[in-house]
Amino acid sequence: MVKNSVTTKRTPTNSVTVPTPAGGPKAKNTQVLFNSAAIGMSWQLAVVVLVPIVGGYKLDLRFHSSPLWTLIGLALAMIGMILVVRRTLSEFNEITNVDPKEPK
Repeated sequence: MVKNSVTTKRTPTNSVTVPTPAGGPKAKNTQVLFNSAAIGMSWQLAVVVLVPIVGGYKLDLRFHSSPLWTLIGLALAMIGMILVVRRTLSEFNEITNVDPKEPK
């Protein structure tokens, strides 16, 4: 038996080559951070919107005060949405070191 002295490097068949985004690794890292912030914000918004509105509806059914508590729940949901979006954007800007008042 003769052993081959040349070693060939084989790539696995299930490997995928991912192109580097424009801007290099930092742009990819920023995109990952943005995606995770968006996912976190989406479930927070769902909770902030659904809980007050459904709670207001249930209170309206219990106290027979048709739109009163639902409208109060809607107002609380709107305030909560604004707070969640502002907090998420400030956290994202802090992580990426972006100053919103800085000119482009």
